[in-house]
Amino acid sequence: MTTVAVYTTAPKDYDYGKTNEVLPAVGTFSASASKRQTVRLVEVPDEAEALTQIGRYHSGAYYAVTAKAFWEDVREGWVDLTDLPAPTQLKTERG
Repeated sequence: MTTVAVYTTAPKDYDYGKTNEVLPAVGTFSASASKRQTVRLVEVPDEAEALTQIGRYHSGAYYAVTAKAFWEDVREGWVDLTDLPAPTQLKTERG
């Protein structure tokens, strides 16, 4: 089964259901130069769950985006990557 990657600054307390944390820190996000927040990578089972989880993160005013938007934010300078390798496309097989 292929999963969907979601990148967020929300704490683990905002995860629910089938959300699985993959990497606790893939970068930092900042809407202002004075406040940087750690971005973590989570995976969910499908697009519908991804949209639900992103909405849950947004309800707490946290950054939360799909992989495509995350990499656009990296290119635009909103996100700085950590030294950890961050996947460009997350595919997980569950047996």
